[in-house]
Amino acid sequence: MRAATVDDAVAGALLAALAPDQLALALAAAGEVTARRARSIRAAELAVERARYQAERAERAFSACEPENRLVARSLEARWEARLVDLAAPRPP
Repeated sequence: MRAATVDDAVAGALLAALAPDQLALALAAAGEVTARRARSIRAAELAVERARYQAERAERAFSACEPENRLVARSLEARWEARLVDLAAPRPP
């Protein structure tokens, strides 16, 4: 038996069992899930962009520090490394 035949039979049975208002609700729910997923993906992209910006900013601050200021340089380097760790952290899709 071909999978397309089974798919057609299942789809036909599902559509026969659903009333038009139930189908509209199911489509609205699917649209909401899709929109929520898109918002979640955009939020993750913005978080990565923000982490990248902060890492680059920390790198610029470290690079601008005079080598004679070892204490300042150490704290700037630690902040830069922390931002790089934030950037490398996995984000949920």
